[in-house]
Amino acid sequence: MPEPSPDSPETPLDSWKAIAAYLNRDISTVRRWEASEGLPVHRHRHLARSSVYAYPSELDSWRAGRRPERSPAVASASRPRLRTVAVAALAVVMLLAGGDGWMGTPKGPAAQDRGLVAREVWADPTADVSGTPTPDGRFVTFIDWTTGDVAVRDLTTGVSRRITGKGSFATADFGQWPIVSADSTDGAYHYGVRAGTQDVYEAELDPRTGTLSASAERLTHRFEGSNLAGALSPDGRRLAYVSRRGPLLEGPGSMAVVVRALDTGEERDFHSTLHLSGRRPVLRWFPDGESILLTAAEGGTWTLSRIHAETGAVAPLAAGLGTPGYVFQPPSISPNGRTVFYFRPDAGTHEYSLMAYDIDTRRQEELFRSKEALLSLALSRNGRQVAIATSGAPRTVFVMALDGSSRREVFRIEQRARETLSGEGLEWSPDDRFVYFVRSFRDEPTGARDQLWRVPVTGGTPEHILSADGLAFPAISRDGRRLVFTAGRMALAALWVMENAVSIP
Repeated sequence: MPEPSPDSPETPLDSWKAIAAYLNRDISTVRRWEASEGLPVHRHRHLARSSVYAYPSELDSWRAGRRPERSPAVASASRPRLRTVAVAALAVVMLLAGGDGWMGTPKGPAAQDRGLVAREVWADPTADVSGTPTPDGRFVTFIDWTTGDVAVRDLTTGVSRRITGKGSFATADFGQWPIVSADSTDGAYHYGVRAGTQDVYEAELDPRTGTLSASAERLTHRFEGSNLAGALSPDGRRLAYVSRRGPLLEGPGSMAVVVRALDTGEERDFHSTLHLSGRRPVLRWFPDGESILLTAAEGGTWTLSRIHAETGAVAPLAAGLGTPGYVFQPPSISPNGRTVFYFRPDAGTHEYSLMAYDIDTRRQEELFRSKEALLSLALSRNGRQVAIATSGAPRTVFVMALDGSSRREVFRIEQRARETLSGEGLEWSPDDRFVYFVRSFRDEPTGARDQLWRVPVTGGTPEHILSADGLAFPAISRDGRRLVFTAGRMALAALWVMENAVSIP
């Protein structure tokens, strides 16, 4: 379309939003009209591809004589099937390449020489590119992430419909990567289903004895089966936890940090581009209760960031922690919020160091070095001692003064084959008299495999507190009356096939 003269007396509409408002339609509809029905939209060739404008008089003329065109994908259905599928697949894949505006034309002369033409077929926040087109290019399967259902979209009409019956994320399962059978004429396709049982639970504790005074209840009721790593705010009024979203277990955008007001149940979801660990995400509240510590993978090592509990704004704190391939263990924060304690392995000597990272000065200090494989740590409430679990033989829990003046073993596992210690299972009692830890039994004949225990820091007989499969991330409120923990298993996948799901004329 030729670019009108800049001397035109008519004031142009200078954005997709303005064009959509003028036509009384949403942006996705206006973009579709431009791609399939020749809506007269111009682009500033010397600017980014998302810089568009249109003249009201041209829009009025187009609207007056509008005749919706037949979709090229349907019109070319009589062509060889392989070419049709290739072009349809290209159109879907091209959606991934867009920035602020999605790509509608392949770049470079090579694509033009081959005669390939790409057109935008779907552009709105619900667009999902995990599915595949049907053989005739008319439909594309996708996952409706508002409910977790497998769905299909008619590319000629823009109408979408769900073809599985979840209807909401009240259940833990959700569809994933729906694939249409290449030789199918009846719409048969395969799709994966991923379902987990991990959720965050709460139990009441007797502050005098540190034992349960009431049975546990689930706290998380959205995206059930995909929530973990609960952490209580210093005042005990809010809960932060990680919620897995989307088809991937981990990676940028695959998880949300959720902050829940425990008195009202109101929740805020925060999404970031950080690569949070899907197996061992870490949330630690800063003592001021205004922000939360996050750990994420970056460039083969680990980073520390701070996310604001009200706005979700993320600020980096440290980078280059740990070593490539090392699973970062949950760190601890000092009572004044200025120091983060974490483990750093030495790949050369196979030793582990307890490190202190000063947030203000960005300096690191080695506090302790061990030939034992250090599994998890928890700083005492007064910040003077640290509890550490090891994963060697034997496996132990010991308490050490931060100044190195004392070290005391408080629990030991001699039989390595049957029992292990959890890497997400250390916590202190509010008075710093007890250490809580999680024992995992591989061949437990009855009851749950994972159990929460506590032991006096001075040594003594361990006491069983709670049993639950997948028990991890125990957190006790400052008043000693509330225990929050994760229970359940990670998502499991299954492959399904559905026939006659998409009617193809």
